[in-house]
Amino acid sequence: MNRSYSKIRHIQEANQNLEKRLLSEQDNPNRNANVEGLIKNGYQLTDKISLPDGEYDLSGMGYVCYLNKDKKKTGYAYVTTSGIRGSWANANAKVNVVGGKIPKLEHGEVYKMLYNKSEVGNPMSEL
Repeated sequence: MNRSYSKIRHIQEANQNLEKRLLSEQDNPNRNANVEGLIKNGYQLTDKISLPDGEYDLSGMGYVCYLNKDKKKTGYAYVTTSGIRGSWANANAKVNVVGGKIPKLEHGEVYKMLYNKSEVGNPMSEL
């Protein structure tokens, strides 16, 4: 098989990025503990946000963020790769949802996205 150097390099970089991501998931027990805690509270892992595109308010603390609209929970939460000290609500943090995804965060990246139908419409928690 005849492969160009750029294709080989691209495959090598993709493999390195995958390995790096897998190692970081294993090395950070706090993120995994946050995900497990949400699952114990009725959340389920999801890969897409079924909400209209637009800006949403955040609540939560540290690595865990809850998406809210008009001071009510949407049922979606995510764990970030880089948390903050204190509350997301106190930081007046907002996030955009585009095409069922969160394209950019100010703090890290989305590590895992979760959904809990029973949380929809509940008042947003302001810590």
